[in-house]
Amino acid sequence: MWEVVAHPEGFADLLSWVCEVAVVELQGDLSLIDVQVYTSPEQRIVVITKWRANPRLLSDPPRHTVRAGPFFADFSPVDL
Repeated sequence: MWEVVAHPEGFADLLSWVCEVAVVELQGDLSLIDVQVYTSPEQRIVVITKWRANPRLLSDPPRHTVRAGPFFADFSPVDL
C-alpha cells in the first residue's frame, strides 16, 4: 500500500502523475498481479498493489504536489 496526501491545488496533478507515470512504471514488472488507485475527499491518494514476489515501491511523487507522505506499508495475506 502506498498513500500520499496532496496539496488541494496539487491534487489533480498528483493523481495524473500516479496514473500516468508511477503506475505505468510498475506495470512493466511481470511480478505485478494487480494495481488499484483510490482517492478520498481529504485529498488522499492510495495505491494498492498485489505482487507474486518482490513488491516494488512507487517512485517519489513531485514534491510540489504533496502535503504529507508518501507512506508505504507491505502486507501479507492471511489464510482463513
